[in-house]
Amino acid sequence: MDLESALIKHYKNLIDVAWQQSGFGSNDPGRERDTTNWKDSHFDVMYPIDLSLELEIMADSSTLPVVDLLQCMKAKLPYVIRYQKSGRTAHPDLRNTQITLNKLVDSVDSFLLHVANALGPAWQITALPGYVIIYMESKEYRRARYFRFGM
Repeated sequence: MDLESALIKHYKNLIDVAWQQSGFGSNDPGRERDTTNWKDSHFDVMYPIDLSLELEIMADSSTLPVVDLLQCMKAKLPYVIRYQKSGRTAHPDLRNTQITLNKLVDSVDSFLLHVANALGPAWQITALPGYVIIYMESKEYRRARYFRFGM
């Protein structure tokens, strides 16, 4: 038995908390759920991700592949960042595009702006209520809070 199910079952009738009804946690919901139009009462809509969080990027140099920055961000953030892959590895653009950071401590928003500018207009960064996606696409999402297209 998994711990989450046991806790939900135990507390279901004792108290009413938002995450019991709509999901909670850093599990990646998968590509097909990106277009979901969540209700206003959904946990992620009520408590959206914070793009102003400050992160410290641990790197040997201020110039690194985009995928290295994204992997560092994924390891430090309390929410999912998902990006396009080619097979089991990151898309070649993410592996081969170098990014130079002005500072190694900055906000998620600022780091994502650097990524968008490095990748160019074929790439889109979208912050949905509970996670960030980075794909080579031009798509509108109903609950997106944030679009950043490369310049």
